[in-house]
Amino acid sequence: MQEIPLTLEEATRNPTLLHRKVVLPSGDSLLFRPLRPDDAEPLREFLSSLSEQTRRFWSQDGYDLAAARELCKAIGRYDKLRLVAVPQSPPAKILALYEFSFGIPESCHVRFRSYGIPLDEVTDCRFGPCVRDELQGGGLASALMVPTFDIARRFGKTRVFLWGGVLADNHRAIRFYLRHGFTEVGRFTAHDGEECIDMIRNLE
Repeated sequence: MQEIPLTLEEATRNPTLLHRKVVLPSGDSLLFRPLRPDDAEPLREFLSSLSEQTRRFWSQDGYDLAAARELCKAIGRYDKLRLVAVPQSPPAKILALYEFSFGIPESCHVRFRSYGIPLDEVTDCRFGPCVRDELQGGGLASALMVPTFDIARRFGKTRVFLWGGVLADNHRAIRFYLRHGFTEVGRFTAHDGEECIDMIRNLE
């Protein structure tokens, strides 16, 4: 019997449905869970800690307390789901932020149709990860991919594609995505003139 897909409303009411324990290569364990309304200060610390290079690769409207509060206020109000990796015990220092967008803008539909890939909001979603600078390359991002794909499936998704693509000169990220089952489907030029690569992964 096929499992009924979870909705954002249900996940907001009962976020523990999405709690996942993640074990790192070092043997340390983390909690991967939805962002909470009381996460504003830990999220501010996370955002403000990001280097200029990481901000270029993972662009946000802001990296201060106001931006963190806006993300926390958005919980359950729009089409976004944000998940954070935190230590199992307090303090709740955010080690990574992974984002889903279940709404697909028309610009994405147009781009992917040009590649011969029609998108469907029922089964497809956008995805974007960010890991603290000092933890990048240490295995955390890879450890979070299995629960990330599991959570996407829990919402009835059968494909995920990169939110805004990946910058063509972000070679480490491109290798990471290829290693985790993503394939390049096309390239485009962003509003700022940067060349980006669209990548998608089947979850079935």
